[in-house]
Amino acid sequence: MSAFFRGSFSAELLDPQLIDAWLAFWGAVKTAEAINQAHDHSYGEYRGILRKVLMELAQEEGWENFDADLAAISLSALLDGLWLELGLNPGTFTPEQGIQICEAWVDGLQAGGRQRFCVTTGCVKTSCVQTSSC
Repeated sequence: MSAFFRGSFSAELLDPQLIDAWLAFWGAVKTAEAINQAHDHSYGEYRGILRKVLMELAQEEGWENFDADLAAISLSALLDGLWLELGLNPGTFTPEQGIQICEAWVDGLQAGGRQRFCVTTGCVKTSCVQTSSC
């Protein structure tokens, strides 16, 4: 995952013209149906990549009932927010600190935060949080 995070904060992805293009794209999502559909598609693919990486982590760690879909939404929001803030105000933090923040998010999962991402189908949420396998 570290390589993915490094790529997310690379100079190519922090290019001011790319950030401007994304801001324009996001601004048009609410007003143009074709752009809204393109956004849904690209966001779905991006979340799918994150979901796959998170499922691989869950399998390596032996986590049962891990909701990789919900965790992917969370990680995507973290990455998008950090990327946007760094692009708009590069003095807030460095790309290396952005990577550090994302790795701390993964550390939090591994330290027990994964319990917040328990699939609730077939179990009561409180019982999932209390089990060590979730």
